[in-house]
Amino acid sequence: MQDLRNHIEEITALTDEEFDFIASHFGVKRYRKNQYLVQDGEYVLKDFWVAKGLLK
Repeated sequence: MQDLRNHIEEITALTDEEFDFIASHFGVKRYRKNQYLVQDGEYVLKDFWVAKGLLK
């Protein structure tokens, strides 16, 4: 989550309470090589942000 905070603080400063509120809306997931984020035919209910790596 520190990367998220650093990214936001490039634009504006945050207090710890403000960042805690923002961070409560994010989660970290790790995927293995060749693992799919979404299967064919599934509805996409979330947005995905890639912090590290590459998607194809």
